[in-house]
Amino acid sequence: MKKQFTSKFTLSCAFIIFNLIAINSFAVIRYVKPTATGTGDGLSWVNASADLQAMINASSSGDEV
Repeated sequence: MKKQFTSKFTLSCAFIIFNLIAINSFAVIRYVKPTATGTGDGLSWVNASADLQAMINASSSGDEV
């Protein structure tokens, strides 16, 4: 009985940790600098946006600006 509980508990913990990692892997980093470069979409330093408010508006929960 105890061994069965321990394996279910371990499996549950592993499942929760995996889901937390998977959720964070969908976060987007948006880059902003005084002068826009490249496409200005904010998805990399090369394509950084000059519009901070636009990058905030385009972000979702968990994203970084």
